[in-house]
Amino acid sequence: SAAAFETPMVPFDPALRERLASLGLPPGLVSHAVRIIRSCDSRLWLLDNSSRMRVRDGRVGRTVGGGGVIERVDDVARWKELQECVAFHSRLASECCIPTRYWLVNDPASSSTAWKKHPELQKDCRQFGLCCGDRDDVAAEMRKINRIMCNVQLDWPQCPLTSCIRSLSKGLAKKAPAMSERGRHVTLVMCTQGKPVDKNGKSGTEIMEEFRDKLSSFAELPVRVVVRLCTDNEFVRGAYHALDSKFDSIDVLDDYWGESRE
Repeated sequence: SAAAFETPMVPFDPALRERLASLGLPPGLVSHAVRIIRSCDSRLWLLDNSSRMRVRDGRVGRTVGGGGVIERVDDVARWKELQECVAFHSRLASECCIPTRYWLVNDPASSSTAWKKHPELQKDCRQFGLCCGDRDDVAAEMRKINRIMCNVQLDWPQCPLTSCIRSLSKGLAKKAPAMSERGRHVTLVMCTQGKPVDKNGKSGTEIMEEFRDKLSSFAELPVRVVVRLCTDNEFVRGAYHALDSKFDSIDVLDDYWGESRE
């Protein structure tokens, strides 16, 4: 959809540092975040809503006591871990006016049971945005993101990452010259639990090669790719780290809890 790439310029915000600090980020990370946000045109999130996201090998943080101590909670659903991740970054985007678009890899509208409790969400439920329009709309956009993330059904066995990346690449290629001229970039965050499959749900060497080829097309564009893995599977982690070592514009995050502690 062309709307996914129609994002306004992020205005210079002199209070950006204070806004980031209000989220509880340490001073060193705040300075780094300020530099990234001011060079970022927008963020695109690709969210894996396949049935494998139900597997309970995820982890989330939980605040204990009154001192702000955070402890790790293990054996939660992968989707629950992703919900926590999206909730924080949505709050970050809303506070710092970062134009953000979210795509679900499988279209929830194709499920007859997906929105029984919230039929109003069925329209535009696969692609939804934040801070891409009027500032007065942000509160409603945040509520919609929360309802979608809390109510989407994980009914699909396939994870068609390649076809999603193909569509994104075409749209971003059209926008690239204008972004490069302004010295800006798009951050693409891919949240997934595994390797890509084709439209029939099959995986294999050829499908992985096609995925790698499509992903490599971002190397020629002002796009920074973050692969946010939602799995402890060593085979999957190894496959994505091989991409990380091959392309400078791709970073793989497979242990956010460990890296946060560092």
